[in-house]
Amino acid sequence: MQSLRFRLLISYLLLLVVTIGAIGVAIFFTTGARPMPPQQTYDRLAALMRGLNLTNLIIEFRRNREVVTGGELLASFAETRDVRVIGITLSNMEDPNHVIVVYDSAGTLERDQPLTLHRDENYRAPTPPVLQDRQRLIYGSFLEDGQEWLFAAVVENRPRGGNIALMVASERPTESLQQLLLDLGADLSFPVIQGVGIGVVIATLLAIAITRTIDKPLRNVSQAAAAIAQGDFDQQAPISGPKEVRNVAEAFNHMSAEVRAAQQAQRDFMANVSHDLKTPLTSIQGYSQAIIDGTAKNPARAAEIIYDEASRLTRMVIQLTDLARMQAGQ
Repeated sequence: MQSLRFRLLISYLLLLVVTIGAIGVAIFFTTGARPMPPQQTYDRLAALMRGLNLTNLIIEFRRNREVVTGGELLASFAETRDVRVIGITLSNMEDPNHVIVVYDSAGTLERDQPLTLHRDENYRAPTPPVLQDRQRLIYGSFLEDGQEWLFAAVVENRPRGGNIALMVASERPTESLQQLLLDLGADLSFPVIQGVGIGVVIATLLAIAITRTIDKPLRNVSQAAAAIAQGDFDQQAPISGPKEVRNVAEAFNHMSAEVRAAQQAQRDFMANVSHDLKTPLTSIQGYSQAIIDGTAKNPARAAEIIYDEASRLTRMVIQLTDLARMQAGQ
């Protein structure tokens, strides 16, 4: 039979497993396919911008809005670097986040199509590209068909307005739980194993501590019950431990007191019955012996007394029989 300590230990270990599982499920749903921080992508795009001849490309934009020569160069650049190059104009300076598309190497954005940018003013490139006068670098994102794109763009401020910009964009990468575990597996494995080990140790210590508070009082009750079974009705179980165990000890002590009182009542009853039986038996024995010896002065009277005492004994036996039946629940 499994002990209470073993059952408590198993329950704590199951609770530990369920808790770890719940944490794992929560991590799965909160980290599954979540967008990665943009800084790494910004760094990559800024490095790619340094590989472009920004001045010549922007001059090409100014000369030829059809972007024939520049478009071929940009398309080749985008294909080899696995990025997207977009040319835009900022026609409305009151709302610089709304721009007009001039060129898209991916071909999904049409010419003169409006585009809304979300600038990121917090990012600073560790090694920004070399800019000419009237040029500035911006970073941010835009949405296309529900997909978020991150970009780095060089904007040229034109004196007469109609600023133009060249953007290098890349889809914002997402990080799955599997990738996160692969990236952090070595860093997470030891803390996880350490946490599980600590949890097992704590569960074992808790099981030992709780079983001690329950096992010792119950053992005292068991020992007291064994003593009562041996006839020692003065045994009392110590009242200690949790409330439920104290209730058991109190109930046992109450039962022990009732048994002790019943045993005392039984002893008193037997003493009284012995006394009540002894008197008529003595009379019957004395008068019958006198009749046998021939010393009875009035044998008829002696026989009458014997009959009366025998009837008295019969009534007492009937009463004892009825009492025994009542105690047996019949």
